[in-house]
Amino acid sequence: MQEGGLGVAFTDHEDLAHQLADRTRLRAIGERVWSERGTFTFDAHADRLVAFLRRIIRLPRADMEGVATAVRVPMDMAAPMSVTTEPIAAPHR
Repeated sequence: MQEGGLGVAFTDHEDLAHQLADRTRLRAIGERVWSERGTFTFDAHADRLVAFLRRIIRLPRADMEGVATAVRVPMDMAAPMSVTTEPIAAPHR
């Protein structure tokens, strides 16, 4: 959010108060947020999510037993999601 100029990052309350007093900057942030609003909707990411879930469903069941699955969702919403699997130890009984 900060990198795209879509938010206000602050270090303390005084810093926040100072930034919130800058109405010109806040207006510019609001305009950028409004222009990017489509990227914040579910529909903007639904196709990637469906494709990702279909990839997971196609993984052979044997590949899924005894592994921890990690899903990497990149901050860059245009980048693909990825799945990694790692063996995990059997729980102690």
